[in-house]
Amino acid sequence: MTTNVYDIAAGLLTSDSRWSFEEAGWLVYVDDTGYDKLAFDSQLGFLFAGDLGAIDEWKQWVAGGRIVGAPLNNIDLMSVIVVDMADGSVPFISDYMLKSGNTQVEAWYGGTGGPYAKDCWQVNKCAKTAVVTAKNSDQFSGGAVMHIERITLDTNINNSMSASNVNTQCQERGIMINTKSSQGPVLVKDAANDPTNVVAQEIAKKVLSGAARLGAPFPGMRQPWTQEKKAELAEALERYAPKKA
Repeated sequence: MTTNVYDIAAGLLTSDSRWSFEEAGWLVYVDDTGYDKLAFDSQLGFLFAGDLGAIDEWKQWVAGGRIVGAPLNNIDLMSVIVVDMADGSVPFISDYMLKSGNTQVEAWYGGTGGPYAKDCWQVNKCAKTAVVTAKNSDQFSGGAVMHIERITLDTNINNSMSASNVNTQCQERGIMINTKSSQGPVLVKDAANDPTNVVAQEIAKKVLSGAARLGAPFPGMRQPWTQEKKAELAEALERYAPKKA
């Protein structure tokens, strides 16, 4: 579940903080984990959506200084907006993104909450408000609004937790709701001990066993990247490759 917004004029990169898993009409989620969908260094900012494991590999690559080649082999279940932190341009954008502006793009939107964020931003012109609005309309988005201000580098992300810890938090305080009925919300650990709903119990046990793959879904998530799109990303990142001593 996710909503990503990049407001070009304001230089603001924003996202919600929800990680989720969905099966048989049941949505399992955990918010505000301390592990976020945003990453940046002195040159580039990244807004991610998709599979938690894939995002983690890319975030570790960014945190490691982008010294080795980008993990392009682990990208089919991920989307990304890449931002030039110096001038605010967008050297790369994944497929299935939405935008505001015709002759000149004013903002980009990604994730399942993208359409709601776009509608809001075009009225309020505020990326943070757009994410809040998306949370109210999209069950796959939630939690605190995370941000990076491109010019000042002010941010509320700290990435103090690991991807594996996100799974641990989901097991400990994750919530389940049925998106097709009025069932829930219920804690995952409580659902695992409730034999009156066998489907929910099986899904909860899957989460507790670590077999569930958490993520931040986006439209087109099941469509593999084309080789052309991978090459486009590789070329964009090469232009910002750290200079070797």
